Amino acid sequence: MEATADTPDSRLCREPSDCPEYIRCSAPICPLDLDWRLRTYDKGEATCLFLRETLKQGADERLSTNPVYIELYAICKDWISAEQVAVHKRSEAGMPRGRGDHLKAVLAAASSGSTLDQRMASAERMAAGRRNKASNIDQPAGQT
Repeated sequence: MEATADTPDSRLCREPSDCPEYIRCSAPICPLDLDWRLRTYDKGEATCLFLRETLKQGADERLSTNPVYIELYAICKDWISAEQVAVHKRSEAGMPRGRGDHLKAVLAAASSGSTLDQRMASAERMAAGRRNKASNIDQPAGQT
């Protein structure tokens, strides 16, 4: 739903800088970029984390953990559907440079592991290590 003078825009993510991955992202095509259709993609460049995660098994559960992820998931599902239709309507030669390769790269990532799951597991290991370290500090010397 588009915001009007009577209905404020309640979206959490309106532009690329609203994405939680913005600082570390180097993807040339972002589903939050209103001008993404003008962008080009060279084979091998990065793709949007949320576009990749949207296609992975378990995405419904993984991307329902907070309101920003929920919104990005919906945006990415719509973006992927629209891009698949555009690719099927035109030949590769009729697509702007790299768009077909970009969609292929996003689709290929569906079979790899989840980056968000890997980050969560890493955070849990780090937290467990800190808890262990803290419990060792709390014990008197000579007792373990």
